[in-house]
Amino acid sequence: MVVALAADRSSTSMDYFPADSPVVPIHIPEQKIFDGIEFPLVLGPNPKTKNTGARTKQETLKEWVQAATPEVVDALLLKHGAILFKDFQVDTPERFNNMVEEFGFDNFPYVGGAAVRRQLAPRVFTTNESPPSEKIPFHHEMAQVPSFPAKVFFQCDTPPETGGETPILPSWEVCARLEAKHPAFIRKLADGVRYVRVMPEEDDPSSAIGRGWKSTYATQDRAEVEVRLRSLNYTGEWLGDGSLRTISPVLSAVRQDVGEGRSGRKTFFNSVVAVFTGWNDSRNKGERAIQFADGSYLDPTLIAEAGSIMEELAVAFPWKRGDFVLIDNHTVMHSRRPFTGKRLVTASLAKAARVIRSAVSVEGGGEL
Repeated sequence: MVVALAADRSSTSMDYFPADSPVVPIHIPEQKIFDGIEFPLVLGPNPKTKNTGARTKQETLKEWVQAATPEVVDALLLKHGAILFKDFQVDTPERFNNMVEEFGFDNFPYVGGAAVRRQLAPRVFTTNESPPSEKIPFHHEMAQVPSFPAKVFFQCDTPPETGGETPILPSWEVCARLEAKHPAFIRKLADGVRYVRVMPEEDDPSSAIGRGWKSTYATQDRAEVEVRLRSLNYTGEWLGDGSLRTISPVLSAVRQDVGEGRSGRKTFFNSVVAVFTGWNDSRNKGERAIQFADGSYLDPTLIAEAGSIMEELAVAFPWKRGDFVLIDNHTVMHSRRPFTGKRLVTASLAKAARVIRSAVSVEGGGEL
């Protein structure tokens, strides 16, 4: 169930934020409530705390992350699904990289994804740089491959003139609504789908899925690619123009959110709508880029209905330079809206596991 955000704050996680906390929940108009819980949780500097200068705000957040303990951050993310950090001025790839490090999640390398990326810092790269006129439909990050990140960070370096939001939504709500009306569709998705993609030899930045096979598998050696494909249970075919056609193993497109403290709900964990409507370029046709486990193709009317539900549920907040969001990739989908003007939104992927790290400065790249 989704409702507009009420005036009272009963649906927040205020127990984690005493009155003197330097970081507190704040309200933005775009927030929604799903089953009594704010989505996303939005955190900002405590207005009762005196902070001056960009460095102070960054250090304030850094110190809160360190003091909150991993259990608090994990509990908040588990409850809300996404946390938007506003007005902390984490406004460069280097500062963002170092802030990501503070959260302690182990890095998840972007291997196997479809989008063209540029590395900007050790753990930070550009988001999908397809033409600004193109909408990128809702999906779970890397749901079209067997191995995917548990957490995804997005950060705004340069906000666009108009549009360009990164809308998010709770995947379990999509699944519940579709299952109520089309249970057979959800059952077939749970049985699994195959993703079919033709990737060029070199990156094609004109396409939302233009990442070349050399970048995708970090090698120029076809034999190494073939070994990698076999290890993932993919089939592959080399085409005459140097491109590579791949077919994924059967991957369940409906998953249960299982694990300690997790909800157990079914989630619409896939890239079905994104592939069907968005995997279109000179090499691929979206409607034929995905198929059920039995080899049949998906019904366009059901894809359209799923897309409509997603748009209804979407939370789309305007980007502001230095803001970033952390999402639970197991339960939250994201997309990108068209935009005008220059836009630079960066990303970082993470595993569920945490690692022990030395303290790093949010300003520079070395140890303190």
